[in-house]
Amino acid sequence: MRTFLLLIAGAALATAGPAQVASTVGPPVAPVGCPISIAISNDSPAQVGTGICPYLVEDTAGRPVYVPICPAILRLVEPGETFSTLWPQVDNNGRPVPPGDYAVTVTLPGGAIQQHTVTIDATARGGVATVGVVRLGTARRLYACSPRTPNDLYVMAASASGTAPGVALCGGTLPLNLDPLLLASLQPNPVLLDFQGLLDGSGTTTDPAIALPPIAALAGVSFHVAFVAAPRGQPCPLTVFSEPLRITVNL
Repeated sequence: MRTFLLLIAGAALATAGPAQVASTVGPPVAPVGCPISIAISNDSPAQVGTGICPYLVEDTAGRPVYVPICPAILRLVEPGETFSTLWPQVDNNGRPVPPGDYAVTVTLPGGAIQQHTVTIDATARGGVATVGVVRLGTARRLYACSPRTPNDLYVMAASASGTAPGVALCGGTLPLNLDPLLLASLQPNPVLLDFQGLLDGSGTTTDPAIALPPIAALAGVSFHVAFVAAPRGQPCPLTVFSEPLRITVNL
């Protein structure tokens, strides 16, 4: 079985597959108060244009929840670039939406539609999303959100062998299994970048990134990422664990 460790070990180079323009939305399971990331990545060879608010949010019955009102400004997205914006978990009246499932519809350049489902979970402490599609030959940011731990340390990790039973730490369980990829992700390497750092004043960061070489054998490989935030001033600071995110490498 192929594993994500090939990223570190290397393999024969090949050209990436068909270029695309696509969207990502997340975290798929987000804490209350964690803005939802909406991103459009341009992996085509040509410049494309998007509106600055290319999405709307509905409930599970298809009723509008949030339809952003934005000026008609064209945002050009260069080849290899990603445009991103945020839904701040509010309705059309600016009120916080309740926990539950929501459908986020994204209009891509050219008019194609993609729909994503996100869950706002009152029990979640942190969440992770990719800012754009993870694809061979690209470097894509990860969006980490932990509203309860602003300005605190985060440590991201990855695992190729799943999320259960996880790794027991002093303050809880990291939802990633201990395997060679997890150990590699905790060390500096050329693929998993900035996996340790500080969250900003709202408890978010887009510093972590996945920089994929164009190795054809990696297409279709899946792995999970998650992070732990470390609030200061506690006997065991490792107490805030994000929901895990499954990532599949695309051509």
